[in-house]
Amino acid sequence: RGYSAEAVQDTVLEASRELMPVIVVGAPLRATDRSRIFNCAITLHRGEILGIHPKQNLPTYREFYERRWFAPGDDAHGVGVRLGSEPQHLTPHGLITVEDLPGLSLFVEICEDMWVPIPPSAEAALAGATVVANLSGSPITIGRAEDRKLMARSTSARTPAAYLYAA
Repeated sequence: RGYSAEAVQDTVLEASRELMPVIVVGAPLRATDRSRIFNCAITLHRGEILGIHPKQNLPTYREFYERRWFAPGDDAHGVGVRLGSEPQHLTPHGLITVEDLPGLSLFVEICEDMWVPIPPSAEAALAGATVVANLSGSPITIGRAEDRKLMARSTSARTPAAYLYAA
């Protein structure tokens, strides 16, 4: 079976069955037609995949050039991806609700999505998100930690959503 992203996700999904927290993990996922690869955040809860959120905005400046490897996911709603034994589809604009966590309406974005002039989280907040989570793989750059804090704080201040940032 190897250590492909798909195989590792099966292991994480199975391990989540007995856990209460909502888990968000990152993974590169191939479209079922094999024409594109997306940088994704997968939301899991109690052994179920609740959503697969592709990174919508890919940076193409300084040391970043993700378009070499990944396709942007802003228009990929419903695109099939390879993950586990069941067919899965991308949900770039989807809000996650969880039956045993009343009041939670989770939206997930990835790294650069936070930095664009109108981030996907703005639309999600207008649609009712109560929590926005951002998975990031930001490099260590002097002065950027304060910028990231400011961005997360300003999103929380402008919207009725809490903003969670993990790098």
